[in-house]
Amino acid sequence: MIRNTFYIFIIFCSGLVAAETLVSAEPDANKFYQGFRQLVLAGDREKVSELIHYPLSGAIQTKADLLASYEAVFTEHLVSLIACTETVEEVGWRGHMLPEGALWISSFYYGHIKPDKSSPTYVDDFKARIADTENWYMRVIGINKGVGKCIKANG
Repeated sequence: MIRNTFYIFIIFCSGLVAAETLVSAEPDANKFYQGFRQLVLAGDREKVSELIHYPLSGAIQTKADLLASYEAVFTEHLVSLIACTETVEEVGWRGHMLPEGALWISSFYYGHIKPDKSSPTYVDDFKARIADTENWYMRVIGINKGVGKCIKANG
């Protein structure tokens, strides 16, 4: 009897772990931000531009657009805010942000699974897309100029 209860408990817990893995298949936003932050502070424009989801704005449609107007996007204020901020704040389904929404980060799927809502396999395809952890990537999705303040704890 105890053995059967134990097996049921193990099966139940393994189902929860599988569900948690499916939900958490997206990369960690703070790890992404740490790498992005290092590149911004090092001035590596080429690599920074690869971590942006385009279009970024009406004027920044492509990587070439960003590289051409890099100083106008990554202003002294934004770079100092990035230098000051070590982690991003999760804002529910909207993604992650720096203070006051100065910079936004979210995950995007870049794989080949494209669920079609009219298909009878839509739910299965959608689940497969979520589980396809090799093709989910964090990207910077928005930059708001002139907002945000450096908030550091006094130590």
